[in-house]
Amino acid sequence: MFVHHCTACNTRQLTFESQFTSATPVDGGFVATFTCWCGDTGQTWVSPGADAADAEAVLGSRTLVAA
Repeated sequence: MFVHHCTACNTRQLTFESQFTSATPVDGGFVATFTCWCGDTGQTWVSPGADAADAEAVLGSRTLVAA
């Protein structure tokens, strides 16, 4: 579970395991795709020890920070 800010509904939401639709391996971790409670699709980069700057380097403007 993690918290993300959804740009579609402009709210901070908890995202649960059941909302994940895919996990794609990339260098240093994976990109997790999920569906927000509002129905919009989001992505976040997940890697042990990663921070927001690392995620932005992988995802660019699509960055969502896992908490």
